[in-house]
Amino acid sequence: MERGRAMRWVVFGLLVVWLVFTFFPIYWTYVTAFKPPPAVMEGPTYLPWIDFTPTLSTLGEVFRQERGDIFGPLIASTLIGVVATILAVAMGAMAAYALVRFEYRVRLLSGLLFAAAGIGAYLGLKAVGLSDMQAFGLAFIIALATGVLSNLLPLPGPVLHNKDVVFWFVSQRMFPPIVSAFALYLLYVRLGREGIQSLDTFWGMVVCYIAFSMPIVVWLLRDFFQALPVEVEEAALVDNVPRWRIFIQIVIPMALPGLVAVALITFGFI
Repeated sequence: MERGRAMRWVVFGLLVVWLVFTFFPIYWTYVTAFKPPPAVMEGPTYLPWIDFTPTLSTLGEVFRQERGDIFGPLIASTLIGVVATILAVAMGAMAAYALVRFEYRVRLLSGLLFAAAGIGAYLGLKAVGLSDMQAFGLAFIIALATGVLSNLLPLPGPVLHNKDVVFWFVSQRMFPPIVSAFALYLLYVRLGREGIQSLDTFWGMVVCYIAFSMPIVVWLLRDFFQALPVEVEEAALVDNVPRWRIFIQIVIPMALPGLVAVALITFGFI
């Protein structure tokens, strides 16, 4: 009995130490806001009224924006985060629901034909004198049509299903972020040359973060939708309720806690 009580006190003491260790960076951030410049520059000081005298002058400089624009970047970051989160969760919810309720059969050979048609069309359109973005846009349409139509044919080779599509989504998070950022920067530069300004713009950042957030949104929401009872949707289908109404009026309200949780995770990431 005494040994168990002693062990509880030891565990409690270790947890207190870990709590102090965890919250110290937060304490340091807040206490530094009330330090005068000498207390910041001349070595570490820890305790107000003991190591240094707190002051509100530095916070006054921030709110008066004497050291530059402070609120503009904060407001811009908040708006970008909110808009990108809403759009990413909205589009990711539709994709995740489709991967749960519909069966997809994507032939691997049609995917290879999609890539080959896109590269070939781009090179051919560039050869006839089209600009980069014009050739890219038309090549994507040609490649998409080739991939969709070829997938309808009984092509040989393996067939990819919903789990493979989900794995493809998750695999996008395996790339180092700097690789995607560099490619996206080059794309935005090309768009700027075509008259579509994307660098250092609100919608350019929103589209960027939607692309980076979509894999994790689809992956998380897929589990939430799988946990919903399919019998409710089947009953609505018997009453000839359209799929879009089932998704909006039945599925979304039932999955609302999951949507909120994923939205918070996505907003924190952005």
